[in-house]
Amino acid sequence: MFGPRKLPQLEWSLDESLAQFRRASEDFKRTWEQEITVEEKRLSASSPSASTASSEEEPASESKHEPANEAQKEPTGELKTG
Repeated sequence: MFGPRKLPQLEWSLDESLAQFRRASEDFKRTWEQEITVEEKRLSASSPSASTASSEEEPASESKHEPANEAQKEPTGELKTG
C-alpha cells in the first residue's frame, strides 16, 4: 500500500498533523485558563466578603487620591454619559 517513496511524505504529513493538534490543544488550554481567571475575578469582586472588605477602607469622599473617573469630579452642570 505505501512504498518506500511514500513513507517520508506520509511521515511528514503525520508530523504536521500532530503539530497542528498540539498547537490547537495548547491554545484551548490557554483560553480555558484565561476564562477561569476572569470568572474567578468576577466572582471574588461580587462576593459579599469583598464588598465588606472594601466598605472597611477609607471612604472615597475622604480619599487623598485623585478621582478615578470623570463622574467622580465636581459637577459642572452638564450630564456626562458613557
